Amino acid sequence: MTGHRRSNGSGGRGDQNRRVGPSGAGSGRSRSGQDVRAFLALLAPPVLIDAAARVQEELRSGLSGARIRWVDPRNFHLTVRFFGDLGPEPVRSVVEMLQTTELARMEVRFGKCSAFPSEMRPTVLWVSLEDRTGQLSDTVHRLEGELERRGFGPPDKPWRSHLTLGRVPRDASLRLDPEDYRAVRLPTESFFLDELALMKSELRPQGPLYSAIETVKARV
Repeated sequence: MTGHRRSNGSGGRGDQNRRVGPSGAGSGRSRSGQDVRAFLALLAPPVLIDAAARVQEELRSGLSGARIRWVDPRNFHLTVRFFGDLGPEPVRSVVEMLQTTELARMEVRFGKCSAFPSEMRPTVLWVSLEDRTGQLSDTVHRLEGELERRGFGPPDKPWRSHLTLGRVPRDASLRLDPEDYRAVRLPTESFFLDELALMKSELRPQGPLYSAIETVKARV
């Protein structure tokens, strides 16, 4: 297993507290007595991180003064599935899945800047990544199917290809104009995703710390 660690920053889309695992395996505990807060993600390569950081900075400069917690660019990733707290058995199941996964390089381009749940009253600011060849959506669909076969159940919501750029604090009441998103200039070149990981998320006051439990690289 790998031990790569990602630095602090705002978390991904599923940072709510919950616990999910295969049927009968959800009560497991780690050796330290603690569950592992985990998610499955496609990791952003450095060239994509740099480009997304420029997008983030342009959006940020246009929203100066707004109360937004901006994600550390080193934490940019595409969440495939947020699990919540997992015991050792479901962790082992996902690790086994990754060890038998054949991953192909996936070509993506930036699509648009937008927000959840709405652009006018955002809680999460993001930039989408367009699936250039269909490989990205096919890969996510295949992984979701394998997770369901392993007892994890269906995802809570439809998957959407995006990088989270920032989060609005719950006690902030932020209203934006949709044109704030349209004003951001997006890079036009293509990027390639080639690494899938089961990630551990350690929640801290200054933001979560991510580390890889297991990774798989795309075949060359």
